[in-house]
This record gives sequence, C-alpha cells and structure tokens, in this order.
Amino acid sequence: MKTTKGGKVMNPTDAYRKELRKKELKRNKKERKKVREVGILKKDPEAIRDQIEKLEMMKADGALDKARKHKKRQLEDTLNLVLKKRKVMFVMQTY
Repeated sequence: MKTTKGGKVMNPTDAYRKELRKKELKRNKKERKKVREVGILKKDPEAIRDQIEKLEMMKADGALDKARKHKKRQLEDTLNLVLKKRKVMFVMQTY
C-alpha cells in the first residue's frame, strides 16, 4: 500500500496515476537530454570563438560590464562542451 507524505494510505487509483506520472517525467527527462545533446553538436565552434574574441576586444577597451562577462563565461563553457562532445562523437565513430 502506498502512503502519502503525511502517512495516510493513498487511494490505489491515485497511487497508479502517481506512478504513471513518475515514469512520464523520467521519459521526458531522457528526451530533453537527447535534444540538448543534438543542439550542442549543431553549434559551430568557430562562431562561438568569434563571439568570445569580440568580447575579449571589448574587455581590452574596458567596455565589459557584468552581463557581458557572464555571457563570455557562458560562451567559453559552451565552446568547451561542444568540443568535448564532438571529440567523444569522433572517437565513437572511429570504433
């Protein structure tokens, strides 16, 4: 018998629905992860590098505010992730 957080016994129909919802969320999580990976692989590393270089030039001019620093950090993280994923895909294709 399933129980609620309060310790009360849960209606079997509600318990079944809760279990279905849990499975659905797990399936959706896997699908979102696949979509994100595909999106990352589609990104162009050269375009990301160009954006980072533009922000570096702005930094040299002293025109880099907090938001642009954050954007630069995000771009660097994205670039590293793209390169890492592409390297993994390349290694997987060679085997």
